[in-house]
Amino acid sequence: MHHAVKGVSPIIAAVLLIAFTLTIALLVGPFFTQTVETAQEGNNEQQSQLLDAVEIDLEIVNVKYNKETGNYTVSFANRGSSSVSNFTATLYGEQPAQKTIHTELKPGEIHTFQSHSANQSNDDRLEIAVNELDVQTETSLEDVETGVPPSSPETVDVIE
Repeated sequence: MHHAVKGVSPIIAAVLLIAFTLTIALLVGPFFTQTVETAQEGNNEQQSQLLDAVEIDLEIVNVKYNKETGNYTVSFANRGSSSVSNFTATLYGEQPAQKTIHTELKPGEIHTFQSHSANQSNDDRLEIAVNELDVQTETSLEDVETGVPPSSPETVDVIE
């Protein structure tokens, strides 16, 4: 009769082990589900930004420098297939200068702005970037003083 009592103990142990495992799974499961959903939302946002960046193509189409006022007049175009807004134009040189441009640029549109330079002969390059996306374009300003266009298709003029 002692054999019947020994057989009950492993069954109870197995039931308790299964119950314990299910309880842990029910407590920890929602946490992992929420973590995975949050990660997926972040990935979806990054994918959306990447797709937007692919559809944007900025081009600096004209740069003019006025020696009397010390101002650059810059025109840039959206050659892509998606509207874009909020740009930062950076003039690199001895004293870099930035200008924030809050305008929407639809496909095919051109925007013109002015930026002041303290010393044009020290200016190296001009960069225009989209603030929310990793999209930018730049041009060299080395030949602006002589009025010779850079090797890219942009035009550069000096106003005397």
